[in-house]
Amino acid sequence: MTKTIIVDANVIIRFLLNDHPRLSPIATSLFYKAQKKLINVYLDEVILAEVIWTLSSFYKNHLGVWFQNQEEDEEIILFLRQHFITNIPWIATSIALIFVPLVLFFLFPTTNGSFFGLSLFTAQFTTVFIIFYYLVVLTYAFVSFITWYYNIFIVTKKRVVDIDFSDLVYHNVALTKLNLVQDIDYTQIGFVRSLFNYGDVFIQTAGDK
Repeated sequence: MTKTIIVDANVIIRFLLNDHPRLSPIATSLFYKAQKKLINVYLDEVILAEVIWTLSSFYKNHLGVWFQNQEEDEEIILFLRQHFITNIPWIATSIALIFVPLVLFFLFPTTNGSFFGLSLFTAQFTTVFIIFYYLVVLTYAFVSFITWYYNIFIVTKKRVVDIDFSDLVYHNVALTKLNLVQDIDYTQIGFVRSLFNYGDVFIQTAGDK
């Protein structure tokens, strides 16, 4: 009987990125055995989702990326953004807001142009209000997404680049040379962060953090 092995996200990521001198060859050997049908590999949907989230937030030696004031010979070796799981709060809020009008109309149906018993809510006014409401919800979701997407952390062979983008109006780029970095530490607090393997990284420079 062929042995079945359950793989986690770290095994798949080490195999795809080939970025660890000890673990990547082990992962490669595992999938080679699976290809030769020496073993069976089981991949859970949750693990696959974690791999997709991780790879959408992390790129090593990423091509096709550049930033303002990047020097001609400055090579990007690490490209990061927040883990995709950090988007869950605004995604859940947006979905809830989408269903709010539907729930209200189900609980309090319109009758003769009235809504909640108020005759001033005519059919035309209600339609305009709903359109405006959903535009606000879509704007909130769009701004939340691009805030996540354009908040980027880059490490080059010369510098550390922190790009902050917020609410379409705030854009700040902070650059620090590698020789000015004094200390680096990180925190990973809570069950969710431990489960999806993400946290906060702090870089200490001269008189700043």
